[in-house]
Amino acid sequence: MQMLGHGTPLWRPIGNVYISNTTSKPSIEIGDVGIIANDGTFYYRFNIFQPPSSDLQRSCPPDMIPLQPPLQPAEVITKPNHLPPGTLLTTMGIEATQISASPLQIKFVVKGREGAALVLPNGTSREDLADPSRIRAYVRMHLLKWYRFMNRSRIGRISVPNGSLYLVTGYDKADAWAIACGPLSYSRTGTDMSIRYQADKTPVWQDFRGMTGNSNTPSDTVQSWAVFLRGMKLAVSNSDWVRYILHEDIPELPFYNVMKTPVLGRRARLQTYIEHRYNFPAKYLSESTHLLFNPLEIILRYMIQESPNADVAIVDDWVWCAVADRSDGSLSRVAHLLLRILETHEIVIQDGLATLKPFSPTQSKELSVQSFRQITVGLSRFRRRSNIKRKLDKIFPGPPVPQEQFEDSD
Repeated sequence: MQMLGHGTPLWRPIGNVYISNTTSKPSIEIGDVGIIANDGTFYYRFNIFQPPSSDLQRSCPPDMIPLQPPLQPAEVITKPNHLPPGTLLTTMGIEATQISASPLQIKFVVKGREGAALVLPNGTSREDLADPSRIRAYVRMHLLKWYRFMNRSRIGRISVPNGSLYLVTGYDKADAWAIACGPLSYSRTGTDMSIRYQADKTPVWQDFRGMTGNSNTPSDTVQSWAVFLRGMKLAVSNSDWVRYILHEDIPELPFYNVMKTPVLGRRARLQTYIEHRYNFPAKYLSESTHLLFNPLEIILRYMIQESPNADVAIVDDWVWCAVADRSDGSLSRVAHLLLRILETHEIVIQDGLATLKPFSPTQSKELSVQSFRQITVGLSRFRRRSNIKRKLDKIFPGPPVPQEQFEDSD
């Protein structure tokens, strides 16, 4: 659902944020820092506006200095009725058919290799930080300390590779939600998959066929759930990472294997046949290929590589939201959107902080290609399909990528 442009989707929407066995806070907030793990959960660590002694700080450096002044209501843009009641959000390849209006019943059928659906019976509200500039300056001063602390403490089972820390600057919240996705297992890719939403049933998801579902329940005491997050992905320079944190190898970007083929079209059908005929699912399955993928991490890597004088690189979810086109999220589509971002933005370094700045309308036509070549050596080769595989193999570390996944679907 990242291709829908609402921000980072959560398989497990955030209600109460548990700090310890006895302490929790009612919901996620602007300024929360954490990690989005491979199970689709946001693992909260601390809030930049709270002192380290606060009960709301689950795990932060003991010498942490909170950002002052505290967040003010005037700094937040609020839309109480952002998405209307009865909103259905579906990815490409999902067919939704309403069976009845009262009680609401909807059948979802996956027409491609994969798909997801989100039902929002009462719609959503939206909150976003109006101006993140003071947060960016604060992050530049403290980010290295955060990474050093988290990698030394080895909290739980979560690794904290460079670029994985996420600082929340906005969210969409709902008081009722239901999300479904398929295939339930990789071996079901390309097979018949469906699920039915029925509002008057508990659970609301019925008639599972190759799919799985998740939802809140009437017994939940939580009144507000974050279904989409928007925020900043944060990375320190390669030199600082190696000098202060690195113990073994530089952590690789998560590689998401289901991106390898378009969801719909002849290319998708052919790849599905090949996989089932030659048992590719068993060959490709491994822990390293089941990590969540975020395209912002690729942007971060390029910013770091092309900005050796920067100490910190920050990229906002809004950069991706602005180009998300509801496509299938295959590698070829992601590469195209990354190319569009880098063609229309320049890397700006100020006081050791690297950020992306869009070209002005008058500059974009004459400067975008020239600047793009200056800040991304060889990246213009993305324009030629024959070079996409080589370039994306470099961006997406992981198992060898089949050539056919770089072809566009019909």
